[in-house]
Amino acid sequence: MARLAKPVCLPASDVSRLRAIVKKGTHKSRKITRAQALLLMGEGQSAAQVQASAGISDSQYHRIKRRYLAEGLDRALEERPRSGQPRKVTATLEARITSLACS
Repeated sequence: MARLAKPVCLPASDVSRLRAIVKKGTHKSRKITRAQALLLMGEGQSAAQVQASAGISDSQYHRIKRRYLAEGLDRALEERPRSGQPRKVTATLEARITSLACS
């Protein structure tokens, strides 16, 4: 038996915040795409419709939905920090370079 998908019910405060993010367009494109997808989910559109309208993949759809339901709006919109390569210029080296440049 298939599991029923849990619908996304957006409170009015979240809807207004998401609309502001989409309307301003000053945020990163990934954040705007996530906001559009959440708005479409809140309207009750199916997964296929949200994916086509927002231009996201199946895994992105499920990841955004899971993060919103489990962790809230802020965590669903923002990217998690990536480990990446450590900084080559440390804080002490940066301070030393600044002092040399200013002298």
